[in-house]
Amino acid sequence: QISSEEVINLLYGGKVPRSLKHKPPPIGYANEAPDFAGNLHGPDGKLWRIRLAEPWSPDDKDSAKYRGPVAAKPYLYFSKRFDWKTLFADSSKIIYLTEGEKKAEKASKEGFPAIGICGVFNWMADKKPIAEFRNLPWAGHKVKVVFDSDRRTNQDIRRAEDMLADFLIEQNAIPHVVELPTLNGSLKTGVDDFFVHYKKAAKTKFIQLPEKNFLMLDGSTAADLLKQKLPEVRWAVQGLI
Repeated sequence: QISSEEVINLLYGGKVPRSLKHKPPPIGYANEAPDFAGNLHGPDGKLWRIRLAEPWSPDDKDSAKYRGPVAAKPYLYFSKRFDWKTLFADSSKIIYLTEGEKKAEKASKEGFPAIGICGVFNWMADKKPIAEFRNLPWAGHKVKVVFDSDRRTNQDIRRAEDMLADFLIEQNAIPHVVELPTLNGSLKTGVDDFFVHYKKAAKTKFIQLPEKNFLMLDGSTAADLLKQKLPEVRWAVQGLI
């Protein structure tokens, strides 16, 4: 746990905005971010974000629980619970993507290897996939995207899912979206909330959740596709093209 003063120093260094004198941040926890190989990296030997005790913003705009250094570049979070090189080497293994270190760590703890991204669009920078994300060996893997349950009503989340799916298909991966339910009394539910709520039954219930397959038309099944009659072959050069 780190104090409000330590949060300010980590976020802003020696350049502290005047507004913080009237609205200091709450206490928080510094989350380090292991890379693909399990190393802590970055200019000071590590990448990190701060998980605050409650949502906060210095200017009352875009309050959030997670904050990183000013102008920090996007990065990925890989739980140390898995050997990611071994996982990616086996294309039969399912990889999960979720938003935030805490959610990725909880899913990984429950046995579902999840990579954390710092925001639904933060696998990109300047509208292009960051090198750390782009260079992962995605080919052949089923990749399940598990964003919060408000994806049903949040167009930005659905747009991020579509962009992720387009990229993953280009990498010869098989993208799916896991459709989390919204728990009673909640505005939205994250994958960590889901596992905490259902306790021992959570793993079974998680596996049984509905999914959207981006390679399948909405409302269709594999059986439907098999029933479809393919058009006759039309040759430009008989037997060759």
